Amino acid sequence: KTGKECWINVVGRRRVAAAVKGEMPEINAVPMIITGGLVEYLEHAGKENVQREDMSAWDTYMYFEKLIKLGKKATEIAAMFGDKTDGYVSHYRAIGKLDTRVQKLIRAGVDEPFKSHAITTVRHLKRVTDMDVQTQMALDAVASELAPKDVETMVQNWLDKQTKAAGAESEKTKSGRKPIKL
Repeated sequence: KTGKECWINVVGRRRVAAAVKGEMPEINAVPMIITGGLVEYLEHAGKENVQREDMSAWDTYMYFEKLIKLGKKATEIAAMFGDKTDGYVSHYRAIGKLDTRVQKLIRAGVDEPFKSHAITTVRHLKRVTDMDVQTQMALDAVASELAPKDVETMVQNWLDKQTKAAGAESEKTKSGRKPIKL
């Protein structure tokens, strides 16, 4: 911001902080000069962060969204990590399709199932297109600390009821009267 050149530790900053805290006089490092601007900076910083087990679903989602806005494709993002797929990236990007109230639960990430099973839960909740129902299901899941399998069952039961109701309505409209069960 000041216009002065400086060094920024992009990758390994946690290791450097640990070395400083442990009062290590020196550490082995391989310096790398980033010349590709913000995109290259984000790629390098993100590779380290996404592979951390404790990185939140929200932070991963935000990281992928930044790269998408800077022109990266999901396939390119997945390829950056080698062991990730397009589906992996898509699961995280699905957070953006949820109701903003559900996104707040994911961002907070302090309650189950959004603490340790956020992406699995997102995968199930995104199937619910009624945002009020989706939000209520998310709140119920948090209140009951549901496991992803229970969220899946809750969503599937709701979808089954919707399909059944749509089928009954379709039958009613076709004949102009309510179907009679024998």
